[in-house]
Amino acid sequence: MVPFRWDVARREQLGRLVDGPAPATYSEFFDDLRICAAKVLARSRDSDLLFIGRSPESIFDYLGGALTKTSWARRLALVNLSLRNVDLGEIRAQPAWLASLHAHLTAVGAAPAALATGSPAAFVDLVYTGSTFASLSEVILTWSHAAGVDAKAVVRNVRFLGITWRTKTSPNTVRWQQHAPWLDAYPANAVKNVSIPGRMWDYLGNQQAKVALSNPPWRWGDAKMLTAPHYPKNLEALRLAVQVYDLGASERGRLASEITALPEMRHPWLRALVTELRH
Repeated sequence: MVPFRWDVARREQLGRLVDGPAPATYSEFFDDLRICAAKVLARSRDSDLLFIGRSPESIFDYLGGALTKTSWARRLALVNLSLRNVDLGEIRAQPAWLASLHAHLTAVGAAPAALATGSPAAFVDLVYTGSTFASLSEVILTWSHAAGVDAKAVVRNVRFLGITWRTKTSPNTVRWQQHAPWLDAYPANAVKNVSIPGRMWDYLGNQQAKVALSNPPWRWGDAKMLTAPHYPKNLEALRLAVQVYDLGASERGRLASEITALPEMRHPWLRALVTELRH
């Protein structure tokens, strides 16, 4: 079960819902968003991008617009699941919750069989302690064992891309993955981070209104999650999502220029993507 979210690329479905101004952000937001999006692409290691929860939805919308006419157009998904600090034991004790969770992950290409045999997938989220990634990993690996899927093959194809609050770099800087024993199951290069200004992390993670409803475990399987929300805050967020999508579509060249300045441009797959963005 995939919660409802308007497809901002299909304007005929939105009608007059997007009439009116988009909500205010902050003065540097769109520049911050472009720079962040460039780094997310560059550090994806040529993986499909699965954006977890609602916090990264502006990054998803921007890249959705920028990549719409490229070979990457179908390599993005927004996975509206709230998994931070959840009790996985309680989820396992609720068969309907677990079935809905598995159905959602299957729909976005994140079932164990797809992860083991398909293209690599990078889970993308704003990160503080990494608890959402930890829960997601446990769910997928437990499901792999139960389904008889080779967990080692799943691990080889899964990456975690954390959007982190930028701090001063020093030898004493502690990164979230250094205190994540669950990552011992994965190769060292399974984790990449994109640090963003604190203003952006705080806005996306704590302040921004979202297009879709929050989807914690007790809402998994709730029919209400399949219907369009028309609360004022959701409609305000929808107008911003349309603006962000259109911005991405209008500045592919600027996004390409941001990418070319990154060290990851040495990779042939990324150079090929930049060529697509420019043409």
